[in-house]
Amino acid sequence: MHQALYRKYRPRKFSDVVGQEHITHVLAHQVESGKINHAYLFAGSRGTGKTSCAKILARAANCTDLQNGDPCGVCPSCVLILENRTPDVLEMDAASNTGVDYIRDIKTESAFAPVSVSTKVYIIDEAHMLTDSAFNALLKTLEEPPTGVIFILATTEIHKVPATILSRCQRFSFRRLHSSVIASRLAHICEQENISAHPEALDEVARLAAGGMRDAESLLELCASGGNLDSADSVTAAAGAIGISIAAKIIRAVCTSDCATIFTEIAAVHDESKDISSLWASLLAYYRNLLAAKTLTNIDSDKLRRDLLDISDAAYAELREIGELVTAESIMSHLLILEDTAAKSVGKSAVEKRHMAELALVKMSGVGQIIENLPSITNKTAPTAAPVGADLVSARPTAENQKIINSASPEPLAQAEAQEIPSTRTSFAPKVEVAPLPKADGTALDTALVAKILDDYKKHEVSTHCFLETAIWSRNGSKICVALADPFAKMMLISKDATMLLEKIIETHTGEVLQVELMA
Repeated sequence: MHQALYRKYRPRKFSDVVGQEHITHVLAHQVESGKINHAYLFAGSRGTGKTSCAKILARAANCTDLQNGDPCGVCPSCVLILENRTPDVLEMDAASNTGVDYIRDIKTESAFAPVSVSTKVYIIDEAHMLTDSAFNALLKTLEEPPTGVIFILATTEIHKVPATILSRCQRFSFRRLHSSVIASRLAHICEQENISAHPEALDEVARLAAGGMRDAESLLELCASGGNLDSADSVTAAAGAIGISIAAKIIRAVCTSDCATIFTEIAAVHDESKDISSLWASLLAYYRNLLAAKTLTNIDSDKLRRDLLDISDAAYAELREIGELVTAESIMSHLLILEDTAAKSVGKSAVEKRHMAELALVKMSGVGQIIENLPSITNKTAPTAAPVGADLVSARPTAENQKIINSASPEPLAQAEAQEIPSTRTSFAPKVEVAPLPKADGTALDTALVAKILDDYKKHEVSTHCFLETAIWSRNGSKICVALADPFAKMMLISKDATMLLEKIIETHTGEVLQVELMA
């Protein structure tokens, strides 16, 4: 009968366990020196070697011919334990045996001397699943076990294990395995099994395993069965995942406003019945790598790629290339849109998720450039844009703007209008060419009135208040013109129906019904 690769290549000695040398060296030394503890707690994510080390330790504690702390694997005790033919080494799954009765049975059995080996070993896997009463029943036995008894607890959720248990065990924390370590192990398995695999395919298997060797070996067997180890894309297709190449293609399309590619790639993901949630995870991970590459400029590129990004050389080169197309501010803006859309898509159907993904990505690609050409979303007819020129005043006037207000001659006014009015707000909009700040005919709005309007607006709408703080306010007849810093500010205010709220506030303070127009 066929045996799965992760079972066939399970480590038999401490030296076979990869990526956990900080643990295996200690355990081997304890065995060799005869100072084995009575209780151990192995904690770490799945597939990192907790149960494997527990089984190796059980054999080593009973081995009659140790090899530098490793079990020999051929003595009668090692053979009995390897073949599961001894009742003295018991592996219990706490996920299915959660009750106190099972712990009471263990307490009763542990009082008897071992039958076929020198030391009894109880391995309790997924120990965090035990009930509180089961943990309480185990306390005394764990603190003072009978002579010749070892308890080994393994868990993936250490925070669920009571402190009273933690204090009675010698704790070892298993690390997630680095992709390079996993890929090296997979290459060894391929060599032993005569499997032809491209190095990029093995790197992709290691990346998808997310630090777990068992997951990597299972995925390797799946891909090898279908002959899908010739490239990274074939691995992601076999795993049903969203590969890094797809994420890179979509983000490049967003940065270059290539809407055709956006719709094509989303359609491909949908047609392959892949969950859009996986796409969000891949895009967020890629944007995280982009942000790290653009901000961590003081770190050596090889160290950054290997230790923090954990991607191949080719993927890193493409990442740097895409990074030239986007600013750090735009990355943060895109992340906000992604997170918001991902949260709103929870519970939606597959078709709705697809539509939301398409609209969000197109919005990220530069929808702010289109919004400025749309009429104001109000319950009134949008007025014709006013011609350029006039006295304008900032809600919080700078020294330069104050000169404009106090000046009555047209010459200083013309000079002031020719200068760019600075904005103190940091824009997180996508990197686009923005026209100079718009101006409108009319008279400058009284600064005291503007301050009152802003105070009242902030009480009702805090999230978009910042966009109005740097705006330029003026009045032209029955219309209040608000000149904003950029199209992104206008888009955000329109989404909150700011014009209607401002009209009500202005009517409260002036007693007049005035129309508000947002300009960008």
